[in-house]
This record gives sequence, structure tokens and C-alpha cells, in this order.
Amino acid sequence: MSEALDEVARQMVDVVRVLKSLHEEATREIGLRLEMPGMGVLAQVERGGPARLSAVADELRLDLSTVSRQVASLERAGLLARSRDPLDSRASLLDLTATGRQTIDAVRGARIAAMARRLPDWDEAELSELAGLLSRFTRDLRAELPLELSR
Repeated sequence: MSEALDEVARQMVDVVRVLKSLHEEATREIGLRLEMPGMGVLAQVERGGPARLSAVADELRLDLSTVSRQVASLERAGLLARSRDPLDSRASLLDLTATGRQTIDAVRGARIAAMARRLPDWDEAELSELAGLLSRFTRDLRAELPLELSR
């Protein structure tokens, strides 16, 4: 195995742990209890617009039952709402509520502030380069995973 790939894998495990801590810090700062998976569902609905539950699960590459539990919790919190699908009245679409949009903005703002406090010596060019490399990294890894393993 390549030593560089082994180090990348170790660093990514550490990144996941740090991002979880940053998310917890950010939500605590704004007085909100929202777990990372819930934020992921909200962000996907924001990106894709009103969508069926199955489409959200597919985009996130998660099991339908996992996303369904998250959606139920987000609905109870008033962050997501269902409406009838105009193309199929038997189906429903998920969309952000006004509170859901405010929540996403507040969490993102707090997360960016937490990162900025920790990265004062990083300039915009370095951050843009990192963002580009991470985008390529995740895109390439995701492309090679069979759908059922990437969930």
C-alpha cells in the first residue's frame, strides 16, 4: 500500500472527527440541537429544491429508512415540510420551511466562524485550492464505490 494513501486515510478519519466537533460547537453556540446527519438532509433539500424522500436518500447515498427517520425528526422540529407532488398526487415533496432556511444559515455562519478562528493564517487562495482538491477527492472516491457500499 502506498504510504501517502495510508496517511491520507488517517488524516481523513481525523478530519471527520474534527468536523463533528466543529458542528457540535457551532450548533451549541447558536443554541440549537441539530445532529450532522440532519444538517446533511437539510442541505440536500436546499441544494436540490423540493424533492421526494427517495430522491434525497439517493443523492445522499443513504438508506431510505435512515433518511426517513431524519426527515421525521426534522418535520417535528419544523425545519422540513411535506407538500403534494404536482406530478403525482399520491407522492409528497420535502421542502425547507422558513425556520429550516434560517437554521441552515445560522449553522453555516457559526461553522464558518469556528473555522475562521482556527485558520487565521490561511488565505483565500489556499482555502480555494483545498476546496478544489477535496471536491475532486470526494468525487473520485464516490465514483468508484458501488451504490450499495457508498450508502
